[in-house]
Amino acid sequence: MNETQFRFQQKRNANPRHFLIYAASAELAVVEKITKEEKGISKWTPHELAAIIFSAFALEAICNSFGDKLFGESCWKDFETRSPIEKLQIVCEKLNINSSLDFRNELWSDAKWLVGFRNEVAHAKLQPIDQETTIPIAQCNYYPINSWPLSDVEKEITIGNAKRAIKVVQEILAQFYLKIKEEDRGSLFFDISFTTGSSR
Repeated sequence: MNETQFRFQQKRNANPRHFLIYAASAELAVVEKITKEEKGISKWTPHELAAIIFSAFALEAICNSFGDKLFGESCWKDFETRSPIEKLQIVCEKLNINSSLDFRNELWSDAKWLVGFRNEVAHAKLQPIDQETTIPIAQCNYYPINSWPLSDVEKEITIGNAKRAIKVVQEILAQFYLKIKEEDRGSLFFDISFTTGSSR
């Protein structure tokens, strides 16, 4: 005798920016709990770096999602090859967001910084650092000799910049939400999934 089986079929529009924003926020939450003692002599932890990089990935994923929805397959190949800042400009123009990406405006200057930082990390190369420090002789016992000088990239890995990175992504997403047609919001702002089942 054959046992009755139940067949599930699931469909989902998975939007990668959701897990990227979640990952950035989770990394920030970790770093906010790290005590000075746990951090030791380190000026930054991998968690700040991860929060910033995941935010940069999320920003481009947002642009890709909106670009796909707004322009469709006819323009996708051209859109996909653009830089993240160009994609951001194109989407803003299409949504009539009067930004013209004025980089004197904090939101857009932060977006440019975020993309620039991501590029610096992705294309990082050796940076020779030669630092000389002069301190009073009385402070020599307290000077952390094993605290190495930071590279330009490392100087930007801070909890403040991690918060800044997440904030810029959330603010751009909020602006897009207000400008996108209501009927298009579902698939762009939420993972939509469907499950159907039948017995066999």
